Amino acid sequence: MMQSSSRRGLACNFVFVASLVIGLLGTGQQIALGVGDGIDDKVGEPSSSDSGTSEKASAISVAAPKPQPSTPFIGVAVLDTGVSLRLPVSPLNVMPSAVSLVGGNPLADASSQPHGTAVAQTILTLSPGSKILSVQTSTGGRSVSSSAVAQGMTHAVADPSVRVINHSNAALAAIPGTTIMSAALAGKVLVMSAGNDRSPNPVGDAVHAPNLAGRALIVGGLGPDGKMLGFSNRAGSFASHYVVAVGASEFAGYWGTSFATPRVSALAARILQTWPKLKAEQVVEIIKRSATDMGEPGVDSKFGWGQINFARAFQPLGPVKTPLEESNTKAGDKTGQTEDSSTTADTTDSGSEF
Repeated sequence: MMQSSSRRGLACNFVFVASLVIGLLGTGQQIALGVGDGIDDKVGEPSSSDSGTSEKASAISVAAPKPQPSTPFIGVAVLDTGVSLRLPVSPLNVMPSAVSLVGGNPLADASSQPHGTAVAQTILTLSPGSKILSVQTSTGGRSVSSSAVAQGMTHAVADPSVRVINHSNAALAAIPGTTIMSAALAGKVLVMSAGNDRSPNPVGDAVHAPNLAGRALIVGGLGPDGKMLGFSNRAGSFASHYVVAVGASEFAGYWGTSFATPRVSALAARILQTWPKLKAEQVVEIIKRSATDMGEPGVDSKFGWGQINFARAFQPLGPVKTPLEESNTKAGDKTGQTEDSSTTADTTDSGSEF
């Protein structure tokens, strides 16, 4: 029954896309900001915890290298409420293999205040060289079907163009660890929200992160003052897999870890656009090591690695090996030569090295 519904949804997509293309081109429609329920995200101005402390945060918006013209697009799967075609989302940056697993239309946001759309808009704003694979797994609110999410994850894994999977609803889902492991085994970067439960640890699917071969990130949320959102789940015992980002989107009027998550996905996509030969675990390592330290020195139980830093992620970080470098090292070993593993690669090179 679910499969037939998905086919009907996909069949409608072509008509839906065509009509919106005409509408967008003909009217010059601008983006409307939404205020509302979100997916367990908080409405209005958030309150940060520890208001008496001062915590350093990096800049929210900074420039990063544009992808080379020859670089193929990076697919980012958005497991969410669907993605409506609202700029910057357009037919040009939405992948044709979009699917609904809840009997809807993956290119029509099912939530009353478009959640998945705002997530996709955030990704494309920060990573314009990406394309979105909309995988509709929810109809909004706390309505998240674990079965739909599991099928959606499998669908995203099967598409070789998808390099990053954004799972902003991770805190509300509970899919089998083997399903999430399939994403890691396929070499995807998996980015999951920590949740908005004021918990000392992430919840939901994020708890699988330690078993995903270094290819997953858990994301907590920061408020407008650069401090941890009071309701954001902390890093806890998952600190080595945890980063934070601003928990807001210019396309939505509410806050939460759902909107911190696509910022991290966008950074992962931009890294892959610049160095497409990097492996998923290398992308994750770059994001963690380039983060701005917050709270206690080093990786801690509140902020994990700290706040993602777009500018620093594209600067030399030291001994981060790429597949090309590893191959050269092996070749050197065979000829009696070795490479200095502490050598910092030059990111200004147009090649794939980092």
